[in-house]
This record gives sequence, structure tokens and C-alpha cells, in this order.
Amino acid sequence: MKRFVKNILIFLSPLLLIVLAVVIADPFKVWFSYDDYYSDYSVTLNRGDVCLKLYNKNRSSHKFDSFVFGSSRSQAFKLTDWSEYLGSSSVPFHFDASNEGVYGILNKMRYLDELNVSMKNIMIVLDEECLTNNYNNKGHLFISPTVLSKESELEFYKTFIKDALDLKFIYAYFDYKIFNEHKGYMGWLISKVIPKGDKINGDIWYKSWDDSIEKDSTSYYSNLVNKGVFYKRDTINIVNNSNEISYLEKEQLKEIAGILKKHNSKYKIIISPLYNQISLSNERLEFIESTFNKASVYDFSGKNKFTDVVGNYYESSHYRPNVAKEIMKIMYDESNVLDNEKQPVLSKKTWL
Repeated sequence: MKRFVKNILIFLSPLLLIVLAVVIADPFKVWFSYDDYYSDYSVTLNRGDVCLKLYNKNRSSHKFDSFVFGSSRSQAFKLTDWSEYLGSSSVPFHFDASNEGVYGILNKMRYLDELNVSMKNIMIVLDEECLTNNYNNKGHLFISPTVLSKESELEFYKTFIKDALDLKFIYAYFDYKIFNEHKGYMGWLISKVIPKGDKINGDIWYKSWDDSIEKDSTSYYSNLVNKGVFYKRDTINIVNNSNEISYLEKEQLKEIAGILKKHNSKYKIIISPLYNQISLSNERLEFIESTFNKASVYDFSGKNKFTDVVGNYYESSHYRPNVAKEIMKIMYDESNVLDNEKQPVLSKKTWL
């Protein structure tokens, strides 16, 4: 028996050494904690894991009491801009995740509630994808940390090991680390965009995109149009009725509303202005407005002054901070107070 075990270990030793090397290299920065997750950056990280670690590392010293929730689209809302409307005593944190859904937002709010954290001010950034994403995501970029999902820790880390052991990824990763050059074959394996992340509050900037747009916006957008990234849209305002609102989606939204009520949170719920110009379905919008305070729900989906302008987007999925900044001005200029019961109910046409 001992000889059999010894032979198995000898047989598996090369694989075990590779796994150990991958863990030590930690390309996805998931095995260890880092002071700055975006220094020495080459591989797109799991934002949910990064934000959770930043929050836990800094929550005792900074006493965060205001939170932005949503997918990567919520990153357009910068905390420095939001702080102008919150008052000097509020301490905001950006708690987003890639491809975040209502499932992930609810789990983060449950986590904060369990910690008895003050949720004084809340901004929730939604869209059709976010609302219909009601389960834990798959893949190393999207899977939710186990402390939030309450699912298998083994499954969580196995996801990162599996993707890190992809031979194409290993070759591209060490090639880039040695020569510091993004080569054509690397494609999505190695990130072309080097973001800058705040080491405390979770905000993130895509400076290379902003610099390219500022330097030559005509070339930047012409290139994306020629590649088909910015496609021709229907001139008719289309309403998305393809996905009926599910029972699970309703229950998750109701629980979010319950947590907000429990903490007496002052909140804003934003339906993002997406390039596709497809309006949120009336059924879904009506449910959100009836579940939350209607005066705190702002629907910017569909065809409007934000979605008409290609220059408001980095690409066809993410709008830029100038859009988010104007949205915040619209929301808070109505009464300039964070009081959900006192804000006037305005029709969408009032601000678009």
C-alpha cells in the first residue's frame, strides 16, 4: 500500500508542482492579500473578491456607511462625485462585481447587515442583465466569494486553479511577465487595459481609455465603429419584454427593500442608460417602483439624451463617468436632500 501511494505521489508530483507554482504566482490575486491590487497588473481580476478584501481590510479604520452596488457599469459612478451630495460625515465604498446580479447585491447587503454596519446612503445601479442574474456566476472573473455566497470554498478556489492551469494562459502570462509586452496571440488572456484602483474605497478608473479619448476621440470611436463594437441601433424605442420577471427576482428585490427599510437607508435606484437603447419592461419597472419608494427610482433606459451619444460610452457596454456625474446631478438637484419620503415624484420626461 505504501509503495502504491508513493508511486501515485511520484506520478502526480509534476502536476502538484505546477499547481503550487500557480498558487505562488497568484495571477488572479485571489490566494493572498495585496496593498494595491492594480499595481503590477496584467490579468483581469475578480472584482467581487477584490472589493470584499478591500472592504474587510479597511472597514475598521474607515467606518464606511455609504455604498454603491452594481455590476462594472456602476464603476461610472465615482465616489468623489457622489460625496458632494452626501455630506462630509459620510464615508462611501464601491462594492461592485463583474457581471453582478441582484443575487450578488443582495448577498453583499446581507453581509453588511450581519455585521450590523450602518447603511446610511445606498446607490444601486441596475439593468436588465443585473435584474435577471439571480444565481451565483461561473468562472474566475464572476464567481462570488464564499463568505457572500455561503457556497463551497473548495468550488471557489478550484475555479481559479482550473482557469490558471490552462496552458495557453500559463504561456501568455509568463511571456507577458518576462517581456512586458502584449502580443497579438494573447487576446483576452492578458489585459490590454491597465486600470487604477483606489486602495481603500474600491473606486476604479480606466485611465488608458480616457487618455485615448482625450488625445484623439475621432480615431478612438472610428476604430470601434469599424470593428462593429458600436453598431447601428433601431430608431424606434424598443421595450424589452422578452424576459418576464421571475418569482426569485421579485423575492430578492423584496429582501433588498426590507434591508434598506431596516437600516432606514437613504437610497437611489438607477436603471442604467445602455447603448442598446432598449427600455426596461413596464412590468419590471412597475414592480421596482412598487417595491421601493417610487421617488427614489430613476429609469434612464431606452432612447434619450444619454444613449443617443456614442461619445458617452467606452464601448457598447459601459457608459463613462461624465454620464454618471450628470445623472447624480439630476437626482440630487431635485431637492438636494437624501430623504426618500420628501423627494418629489418626477416623470422620466422631466429630466430627459
